[in-house]
Amino acid sequence: MDQKKKNRLEQLRDWWETIQIKRRRHQSLWYLGYAFFVITSYAVMLGFGLFVESNDDLSSSEIGQTFTIGSGQYELIEKKVNLKKGEAVFAIANPKATVSDLAKEIKATVEFLGSSGEKSHLKLYSGDKGYYVVSVTSLPEKWKAFRISLEEKGAEEPTSGTIVVSNKEEKSTSFDQPTEESVFIASLDYQVSLKEKDITKKEKSIQKNKQSIEERKEKIGLIEEEMAYQTETEQKQSEGSIKQVTDSIAQTTDENARLEREIIELNEQISKIKLRIQDSEK
Repeated sequence: MDQKKKNRLEQLRDWWETIQIKRRRHQSLWYLGYAFFVITSYAVMLGFGLFVESNDDLSSSEIGQTFTIGSGQYELIEKKVNLKKGEAVFAIANPKATVSDLAKEIKATVEFLGSSGEKSHLKLYSGDKGYYVVSVTSLPEKWKAFRISLEEKGAEEPTSGTIVVSNKEEKSTSFDQPTEESVFIASLDYQVSLKEKDITKKEKSIQKNKQSIEERKEKIGLIEEEMAYQTETEQKQSEGSIKQVTDSIAQTTDENARLEREIIELNEQISKIKLRIQDSEK
């Protein structure tokens, strides 16, 4: 009799353990399914470029922000939002653009977070050599933020840049809507400004090199003064030092000559661009 009770207790315990194992297995499957659902949902949201941040997490893109679009590195150089008129304009440029950038095409899209639903209008203007202006008009009456996505058509590496605008961070600014002509001239002005900055940088390098040359010449003078009190062996060592310094002066002088030639070339390029601007304004 005791043996039968013992067997029944063991059977009951085995039955209970089997139920618990199945329950834990079902729980594990449920958690795995839930995790899969969450990860898939976020992947889909990111794939479609949907906002996943809260309004508190969103920060407006700042002037000077850089991002990659296709094969080019671009910089946000202008951002204006007129909250009263419901308009916004943004300018981006590739500071290292070449003639090959003329063949590139950029497409832009805009999406809103917390908007009242009115349809806005977006237009993309192309300037010269990697310069673009995005105009957004008819902004919704209410919106928390919006994002502009920029992508190069037909790029081998389809990377996109984004410009984020948070309503609570923006100050209303008045501005004129861009035109094809104004964007083209602005792109040429941008090229001029880049070249002028490059000239300033080279001029500073030339002045720094000249100062360095003078310091090295003084060093040679000090070595030569010491040579009057040196032995023949010491004089040979000093002559070797003088030769090293003299060679370095020659290299720096050649570098300055190269920089001066580059400045002349940049000034000629600026003159040509300004002439192009004058012809465009006629």
